[in-house]
Amino acid sequence: MKRSLLRLLFFIGDFLERLDKSLEIFKVVAPVVEGLGFNIVDLSLRHASGVKMISLVVISSNGVTIDDCSNISRALFVELELLYGRDQFSLEVSSPGLTRKIRHSDEFSFFIGSSVRVVLDGGDTVEGEIIEVADSGISICGFEDKISFADIKKAKLIYSTKGGR
Repeated sequence: MKRSLLRLLFFIGDFLERLDKSLEIFKVVAPVVEGLGFNIVDLSLRHASGVKMISLVVISSNGVTIDDCSNISRALFVELELLYGRDQFSLEVSSPGLTRKIRHSDEFSFFIGSSVRVVLDGGDTVEGEIIEVADSGISICGFEDKISFADIKKAKLIYSTKGGR
């Protein structure tokens, strides 16, 4: 029991330290990313061989290209170098991907016009194009009722070769 409690306390301490470091990084990179017209939807921090490995997923209503990721990376490099030193970090910037899971309600607005599969709390699945996003939920083409964010268990983009995202 005592050993389990110590492991739990160590885990919690480690988690809080990583959370604190991620918040520190977010405070540095968010203004730069937003200044370039993008939003951060995911930030992760890992350590390997004494190097901080920072991964960012960025989004924009205009989409994200490889050149966008490269430009963001270059803009962030200077800020992160000041924070950690030249050889103390690695940075990866990417787009959400074609079949991204939508994790937060505020992400839906970036995907208006995109096809999505939504699993509701009751287990029902709704598929269709996002046509509207409001404070309380989303509207999907072909589905009469507005879907409340509170009723969404999970949501994922559906890749389509028919001109959609």
